[in-house]
Amino acid sequence: MVNIMTGFDVATALGFHSTVTPSVKNLTGREPASVRDFLIANKALLAGVTDH
Repeated sequence: MVNIMTGFDVATALGFHSTVTPSVKNLTGREPASVRDFLIANKALLAGVTDH
């Protein structure tokens, strides 16, 4: 798993994940969210906090 994460970080730093396509909007009908916005919106869920 460490190799995968490290490889992803290196590829990102080299610009391999900088391509923007309309795929998300074409598939979902919605504009994509940034990773930052996704993490903020799902903070409690990702931390394992529930409203039970």
